[in-house]
Amino acid sequence: LEMGQPTDGRAAGPDEFLPTATPFLIATSTPERGAEQRPEPTPDLRAQIQANAPGQFLLSLSEEGLQHLYLFDSKTLELLRITHAEASDEAPALHPSGLAIAYSSNVNGQWDLFALDLIDGSRDQITGGNSYEGQPSWSGDGGWLAYERYQGENLDIYMLPADESLEPVQLTQDRGADYSPSWAPNANVIAFVSERNGFEQVWLLNLDREGEQRFQPLDQSETPMQKDPAWSPDGRHLAWSAFTDGFWRIYALDMELEDSLPFEIGLGQQPAWSPDGNSIAAIAQGASESFLLAYDLNGQLVFPAVALPGDVQGMVWGAAFADEIPESLQANAQPQRNDWGLSLEATRLELVDVQGVEAEYAELVSPAELTFAALRARLN
Repeated sequence: LEMGQPTDGRAAGPDEFLPTATPFLIATSTPERGAEQRPEPTPDLRAQIQANAPGQFLLSLSEEGLQHLYLFDSKTLELLRITHAEASDEAPALHPSGLAIAYSSNVNGQWDLFALDLIDGSRDQITGGNSYEGQPSWSGDGGWLAYERYQGENLDIYMLPADESLEPVQLTQDRGADYSPSWAPNANVIAFVSERNGFEQVWLLNLDREGEQRFQPLDQSETPMQKDPAWSPDGRHLAWSAFTDGFWRIYALDMELEDSLPFEIGLGQQPAWSPDGNSIAAIAQGASESFLLAYDLNGQLVFPAVALPGDVQGMVWGAAFADEIPESLQANAQPQRNDWGLSLEATRLELVDVQGVEAEYAELVSPAELTFAALRARLN
C-alpha cells in the first residue's frame, strides 16, 4: 500500500497508509503537472528568474472588493497587477524550483487551486468540485501539494500529487478546524493551524509516524491565537504570528536545536522568508491598507516599511519572472494606479463622510473610500 491509496475506494484516512511510504517516493516516479506538454526552461531563463528573485514579492492584494495577484519590486517600489479576472486570487505559494506558483481562486464560482507558470504565464487548474480549497503549500520536491479543504462542515488538511495521479488524501480528521498548512522543505512534516484545543495554535504533522503520534503542538505552553506558519528555505526555522499584548507579532523557532525557545522577530502577520533565509517579511494590517515590513533574525528592519493600498491575503518573497513578463500576461499586466508608494511615516489618514449610510458615525478612513464605493456598486 502506497501513501494516498485508500483501502476501500474512498479517500484515505490518516491511519491508512504505511509510515515508511513517503510522498517523496511517489513524487520522484511521477512527472510534475504539465511537464510533458511544455519544454524545459533554458538555463538563461532560470538564471534570470533566480537573479530577480531576491528583490521581488508576489502579493494577493485587494482592489475594489477583489483580491488580485501583484508583483512588487522592493528596490524600484513598482507594483504590477498580473491577474485581472472578476474574481479573487489568494494565498500564492512558490514551487521549490522557483518557476511556478500555486494559489487559490474563485474564478469558476468556487474556491479551487491553480498553478501559474512563471516561464510562459500559463495557468492550470489543479482541483475542482464544489468544496472550498485554499492555502496550498508544496512539498520539498514539488511533487505534492498540501492544502486546506472544507468538507463535511469542517476544515481539514489534505494533500494530493501535483500531477493528480492519485486521489486527495485527508490528513486531519479532528472535530476542530485544521488549516493553513506549511510543508517543511526538507522533511515529511507539515506545520498547520488547529483549533482542536479550542483556540488557534500551530501544530506539527509528521507523515512518517502513525496515528495520533503524528500530531503535536509546536508550543507546549499553549499560547493562544497563533497562525501563519512558514518554514525557512533550509527547513531549520519555523516562523508564525501570534497575538500577544494587544498586537500581532512574528516569532521564530530553531527546529534543529533541542529545547530551543521561540524568539520574537517584530510586529506583523503572514511571515514570508527571503530566498536566502536571512530575513522575514511581514504584513502589518491597517484600516484600509497594509504595511510591508522586513526584518533580519535579530528583529532589525532590512528596508523601510512600505504602505500598500489594500488588504494582503498571502505573500511570497522571491517569486519572480525573467527580465520580461511572459507574453500571455503582458496584455493584462497593469501598474497600480493609486499613489501607493509611501513610507509608513508619510502616510496620512483622514475621515470622510459616506453618503446614503445610516450609522452613528457614517465615516470612513480616506483610503477606504474607493474600495467601499466599488463594493457598494457591485452589490447594487
